Amino acid sequence: MLDIGCGYGAFVLEARRRGIDACGIEPAEFEVDFARQRLAAELPEDDPLQVYRLGSGLNLVFAARLFDVVTLWNVLEHLPDYRRLLGEVERVLKPGGRVYVICPNYAAFRKEAHYLVFWPPLLPRPLAKSYLRLLGKNPAFLETSIFYRTNWGVLRALRQNGLAVYDPRIRKILDPSLVTNPGKLYWLSLIKQLRLLWLVRLGLTLTQLNPFKSSVML
Repeated sequence: MLDIGCGYGAFVLEARRRGIDACGIEPAEFEVDFARQRLAAELPEDDPLQVYRLGSGLNLVFAARLFDVVTLWNVLEHLPDYRRLLGEVERVLKPGGRVYVICPNYAAFRKEAHYLVFWPPLLPRPLAKSYLRLLGKNPAFLETSIFYRTNWGVLRALRQNGLAVYDPRIRKILDPSLVTNPGKLYWLSLIKQLRLLWLVRLGLTLTQLNPFKSSVML
């Protein structure tokens, strides 16, 4: 598993504790140094230089078709050329592999995740800088490190890079043998008897496509 933008390495470290062959890449040198020190202290048998790499997701230092899973936890909103990043993800991902994406949806009414203030949808950047100054906030981080992402934009970029959008909930509807929770299995059986599976599937699809949900989670 590869965690792009791994930061201080917490997610990779927890994955390795659970027996997953995980590594991370991060452009901030001080964060990589911290992650390596932490790994050396907690899992001394692992090689910090191999587990945590210094570098950019735009030019991954890994061979093609190497990873089963790639994760992007709040990364896409910090790169101006995020489509290029997704192209790199597709390159290093094995056929049938998974990529997990979470990022803010700037087409929604939400609290801005970095400034922790209310944020109108797609607030024009010149107005956004004035808005932040009015609230006593420094807009420098907005100018250099925040790029608006939307649910529809990310969905489109994934497909353009050959990555099919997958919803495990829909798969469970089609194959109830994948459902392990007895309560959920009961309701699924009841819905199937009432011939309402199409309605549930439609609802899940519309939820995935919702342009106004607060976060992109795919």
